[in-house]
Amino acid sequence: MEMDIEKKILRFATMTVAAACRAALALTQEQPRHPSAGTPTQAPTGEVLAQRISVSFAPRPSEQATEQNVLDPVWESLGYMRTISCLGGFVAMLILSSVFTARGGTKLLTTDPLTGLPLPPATDSRLQLGNEPTQLPESQVCKSKMQVDFYSVYDSKVNATLAWYDARLPGFKKTHAYAANRSQDTYYKTDGTVLVSVTGSPGKEGENMDTYSVLYARLQPGLPEKTIVALNQQRVVCP
Repeated sequence: MEMDIEKKILRFATMTVAAACRAALALTQEQPRHPSAGTPTQAPTGEVLAQRISVSFAPRPSEQATEQNVLDPVWESLGYMRTISCLGGFVAMLILSSVFTARGGTKLLTTDPLTGLPLPPATDSRLQLGNEPTQLPESQVCKSKMQVDFYSVYDSKVNATLAWYDARLPGFKKTHAYAANRSQDTYYKTDGTVLVSVTGSPGKEGENMDTYSVLYARLQPGLPEKTIVALNQQRVVCP
């Protein structure tokens, strides 16, 4: 139902812009450069254009020349503005079409596909373009294989993000650190097989900054606790 409404809006807007442009172009073409009484409208053939060129060099009365000098910039400006207006309308239509197309093909996830853990709504932007993860290349941490799903976070302070996870990750342990001018908080299962790491935007230690990202990681075999704590501090400590 929502898609039908969007299609109708897009179709109506397209017809409106097209009609406005046709009317504007017709008005521009109908305005003569300097109208002369009693001269019938002729098709713009080569002969007619030649006649107009020869006329344009003929002497004019001073008052007619003055009027022409004043009107020429006006008609040129109006034609330019009509062209820009039409182009702006079509650009707006392209943007509107792109947004509707993107919304039609997006998928809003509520859980992370890699770990099955809950995913905060703040991983979807205000444009509602979806929140599918960026899958980072598989890597090796000590003797464990690590797979990672990465998500950007929008309009959520670090404290609010942590409170959201505190209520939804029972049984997980949590370690906090401050490194490279960012807060870093990692939730982890006691067996070290699953991690959820929350990274803040750059700021002073203890400052409640915007949440920059969250990542979900699966490790096989699980990492020992001291390795997880070190990773949260951006260090690698293998057993």
